[in-house]
Amino acid sequence: MRHLVFDKLRRITKVLAFLGASSSRAPADRALAIEPLEPRLPLAAAGLVDVGSQPDGNLSGKIVYTHAGHGITGENSGNWSFQRPLLLDMIEDLGNQDQMTFFADYLFRAGATVVPLRPVGHQPNEVVLDNDDPGVTFAGSWSNSSAGIFFGDRGDVPYRFASTSATETATAEYRPNIPEAGFYPVYAWTRYGSDRASDQLYRINHSGGSTEVTINHRRVGNGPVYLGTYHFEDGTAGSVVISNRSSDAGRVVITEMIGFGNGVGDVVQGGTTSGRDREDEAGLYWVEWHVDRSQGIPESEYRTSSDDRSATVSLSPRYAEYMNRSTDGSLSDRVFISFHSNAGGGNARGVLSLYNGNNDPNTATPNQFLLANLTGREVNDDLVAQAGMFEHNWHNRGSSVTLDRSDIEFGEINNLRINNEFGATIVETGFHDNELDAEMLRDAKVRDALARATYQGVVKYFNNVDGGATSLTMLPGQVDGVYAESAGEGSITVSWNPPAANSYNGDAATGYRIYGSTNGYGFDGGTFVAGGATDTHTIAGLDPAEGPYYFKVA
Repeated sequence: MRHLVFDKLRRITKVLAFLGASSSRAPADRALAIEPLEPRLPLAAAGLVDVGSQPDGNLSGKIVYTHAGHGITGENSGNWSFQRPLLLDMIEDLGNQDQMTFFADYLFRAGATVVPLRPVGHQPNEVVLDNDDPGVTFAGSWSNSSAGIFFGDRGDVPYRFASTSATETATAEYRPNIPEAGFYPVYAWTRYGSDRASDQLYRINHSGGSTEVTINHRRVGNGPVYLGTYHFEDGTAGSVVISNRSSDAGRVVITEMIGFGNGVGDVVQGGTTSGRDREDEAGLYWVEWHVDRSQGIPESEYRTSSDDRSATVSLSPRYAEYMNRSTDGSLSDRVFISFHSNAGGGNARGVLSLYNGNNDPNTATPNQFLLANLTGREVNDDLVAQAGMFEHNWHNRGSSVTLDRSDIEFGEINNLRINNEFGATIVETGFHDNELDAEMLRDAKVRDALARATYQGVVKYFNNVDGGATSLTMLPGQVDGVYAESAGEGSITVSWNPPAANSYNGDAATGYRIYGSTNGYGFDGGTFVAGGATDTHTIAGLDPAEGPYYFKVA
């Protein structure tokens, strides 16, 4: 199995409903048009919600740097190979990236700003638009920058900026020509600075409507920040709009690069390229690709060795520290989590979270043992509590869920690279050289449970280090039993079973959001339904001429 199947909306169940005899579909090439300086995007289908947003949750305002260890790597000879072998039908390098992708989804739905040091998801197509490319159009008042650090070629306009406004008065629209319909992770490369809006608004116009995401570029930038994964039709129907609408008066928003998809590896090592999708490569090449297309960023910010295997070890903490603007906010606003799996001779099983300091106390990041213990404990206890739900039961390590090796300090979470700017740990999810663990790690349901538990451990960590400001209320579990039936002309009643609330599944729901679609891939902004015990809702105003409608319940 090449990669685990990943559903972008993990806790959402989808059903299909027909409103009438008509089976005609909305035209696939129906464009989503945006009026200049208007904050709303007209949707093609009646009864759906035009504009949605990234969920607001207990990680809103937090920045999570995340990485997936290893990846296919080049040698000076031109030979490319994975850093870990094929063992028990899995390669750790690929499993780590799967795990990071599941984790990024939980973070995004909890409101976090997600900064991946390796690409999210699996999309070999790629479209990149810089602010002065032909696919970018501006409305309202914008000024050119003369900055020395920016994404783009030497001699380009570094970036443009506009003053913030309580109402939208300036927009920059990035309209890619998508080569093939599908789900595309979207990234923004934006230079950080002290004058930036704390809520720079990105409006992603996809095949289901429009989703708004805000990023605080006073705290993070100078590299790709994840804006979520969305379904786009092929062609030029989709776009990303940067708006100057902001609640942060007297600041600026800026336009640099927007990227759609991950692409195929094209970094040359020893005269050759990997020939693999970029997400299969070591994170070193993801960062190198962006730095090579930027100005003013020294190579030392992400590597100090010409040997790529050695450089990969410290790549992620180096570049996370570079992207992190520590002069705004505090270390309790951000954290670093990397994923690996372990090997211990075939008998060892279960999770271990790593920390430093045995040999050199200066290598331990702030609160590092706390972070390792909370994430390791959460994964262990939550997976053990789900006995009987997977192919095998999870191994209970008891109190032995952390590791600080006596012979080395872990380079990927070394404070000599991170400079006290955030806590960091590696979550070794299981032992890929143990047959039972390997079979579980090849199961998407287990990967999802590992990601959910890691997310919960991160929430508990922030609650500990920010004086309790982070709520300990966890994302609720997945609903089931979803179905839809006609409630009369133009109306559909959607029903579901509320999710169970427990230590591993999450807290009780206080309400639901029903997402609608006319293509089954791109979904609208969602209709909120209050009440955790609610199990049905009728949506009216739908148009039978659109053909089938699809619904998800979160």
